[in-house]
Amino acid sequence: MYYNNSMSDEIAVEIADEMADEIADEMADEIADEIADKMKIEFVHAATYGDIDRVRELLDMGVKPNIKIRFNSYTALILASIGGYTDVVTLLFSRDTDPNIQNRDGYTALMYSSMYGYIDIVRLLLDRGANPYISNNSGEIALDFAEMRGYNEIIDVFKHHRAKIILRKYLRRKRTRRITIKG
Repeated sequence: MYYNNSMSDEIAVEIADEMADEIADEMADEIADEIADKMKIEFVHAATYGDIDRVRELLDMGVKPNIKIRFNSYTALILASIGGYTDVVTLLFSRDTDPNIQNRDGYTALMYSSMYGYIDIVRLLLDRGANPYISNNSGEIALDFAEMRGYNEIIDVFKHHRAKIILRKYLRRKRTRRITIKG
């Protein structure tokens, strides 16, 4: 049997190129995943310590604001709320952060800011849509933590927030009735 060596060499080179491309793609994917994981860890770490410049930089690099730490499900918003970093919380809200994400134990950023007495963060979270009625795995809501610690100003913030919701609903119903009667 006769083989054309130049044909065999071309096929071998083509196969080797394809294999090299596949290996390079797999390695690039692994490296990209490793870099992304490191960026996520660094992002959450920066939020934990109030490093607003690094948080902003990582968000600009594409880190998603709602990522969770694997072992406890903490988000950057929860950690910034625990630390009392109002500027980081404000920045995270400018990037579409969900204020109602719960960690593994069911705690939210609002629960932690209520627990530690950060009234400005409590106000900010409520103004940005944090649900004060979400309960943790033990059945506690954010207001419970303010009451346990005796944070009367935060309790007043919750009362005021509830009054605003009731007033909005009342005005909405009143407008709907007016439209129905006229229509």
